[in-house]
Amino acid sequence: MINLDSHLREYHYYLTSELHLSSNTWKNYESDVEKYIDFLVKNYKINNPKDIQISHLKSYIDTPQFLNKALKNDDETKAFVEIVRKYHNKEDLSNRIDEINNINGKIL
Repeated sequence: MINLDSHLREYHYYLTSELHLSSNTWKNYESDVEKYIDFLVKNYKINNPKDIQISHLKSYIDTPQFLNKALKNDDETKAFVEIVRKYHNKEDLSNRIDEINNINGKIL
């Protein structure tokens, strides 16, 4: 059974070996995903990426910390959505992530 830690290691491999992202870029991606994972573990006790639902992602995006960041820079919001899409690349959720493209009345 895969857990979030091993999934994050796979994500790191994907960013560095398959996408060949620069170290600054993959570090930023991983930092955002680590915050997302921390939220999932603390608030929903999720340890398996297959347990993540769209409602969990929407809940994360509705947190004051994320909204404050998003209000300052809409490009960061769009970047986060793309980062999460890449994180869920091999999971069912990646096929449903388009549902979050209209959150809080904003097109992401």
